Amino acid sequence: MQPPAPSSNHDAVKGLPPVTPPSASHIVKLFVVPLSIVLGLFAVAYLFLNVTGSSVLKTPEAFLDKLRSNNPDVRKRAASDLAQVLLRDDRLASEPAFALDLAGELRKAIEQADEEPTPGTADSPLTGSENYLLYVLACVSNLASPVGVPQLKQMALEGGDGAPEAQLVRRWRALWALAKLGDSLKRFDKLPAERRQAVLGGFERESAGDGERAATAAAALAYLQGREAGRPSALGVDEVLTRAAEDKNPFLREIAVFAMNFWEGDAAASARMEQALLARLEDRGEGEDLLAQLSEKNAEHDPTFTRDPGAKIRYNAAVALAQRGSDRTPFALLKEMLDESEQQEQHRVRRRKDGREIADQATAQQTVLTALRAVAELHRKNARINLTDLVASVDKVKTSADPAVRAEAERTRQALESTP
Repeated sequence: MQPPAPSSNHDAVKGLPPVTPPSASHIVKLFVVPLSIVLGLFAVAYLFLNVTGSSVLKTPEAFLDKLRSNNPDVRKRAASDLAQVLLRDDRLASEPAFALDLAGELRKAIEQADEEPTPGTADSPLTGSENYLLYVLACVSNLASPVGVPQLKQMALEGGDGAPEAQLVRRWRALWALAKLGDSLKRFDKLPAERRQAVLGGFERESAGDGERAATAAAALAYLQGREAGRPSALGVDEVLTRAAEDKNPFLREIAVFAMNFWEGDAAASARMEQALLARLEDRGEGEDLLAQLSEKNAEHDPTFTRDPGAKIRYNAAVALAQRGSDRTPFALLKEMLDESEQQEQHRVRRRKDGREIADQATAQQTVLTALRAVAELHRKNARINLTDLVASVDKVKTSADPAVRAEAERTRQALESTP
């Protein structure tokens, strides 16, 4: 039924006062002005949330509530968002209670991934639980405390249940998480003294009592107290990395060597890592056929490789030794890394559509940049070493056609002229 047509006259309906159509100015007063005020408030709120990192909406409680949701998509999105927030929010990344909560979520994510019966497909070996686990790994690796180290170590060595491809993904993600965590722990050193003491106090309170949470808090407290006193511990990560550096899979060896850039320890731990790095200077890429098989399964990307098998592992080992200030840093490998033309020949891409081989420009550039930074860090860590043999290579890079490389070479040259 259609509504009745409006009356053609303006006579008042019986029993109601006469209605006068509002004027334009009245409409402005009733609607436009209030709307402007509301929009202005929304704008202020939007700016506030962006400036504060949306902390009102991204509290620890809000994140934990979503991480514990029954909806897997909600959990995954929350973990993905949290990993990014932790990168830039030092306070949240150093919050003891929240870190321990995340360690508990990591344990649960591992258990769920182990219990999921479907190992995935040949093209995508990761199940939904496995994917969520990888996001939680990213969160834990961005903390300023080592609460996730026990689980990361075990996963890096064993890989858990599932298809071989899924185990490999777990292991390399765990090794990568250990590398990131080693770097993230430096954030604790940069916190204001008052905040560092608050963090230590929080872990001390959490360590009271029994249970796994208290034990994890006590271990984190001991580690951070040692770091505060200038005596950082490797927490046994050195043993995991040195074992992984001998794995039959070259990709795992490469990441393990890379991770040694970020972990320090006592004399024994440092000696173990240095010996492992020296051994990898002779790596010739044994097992690269395993990577070729996996690469063929990934049709989304053109396969990349080095012309000399094992080159990436040798380069990573040379850089890690330089970053540690080792007297045994191999200058010959650093010189090779500083040669732009050599790196373009070394790093290659094979195009799937036509089989043509071209230079992997991005990796070649990154290798040169990494070598420049390693040379500067070697000088800073160990001023006793005579780096004259590397100066000519650095000066040559200063004439590079790549502006980013030129700028980095200039910074390195200035660093070499300074006294640490």
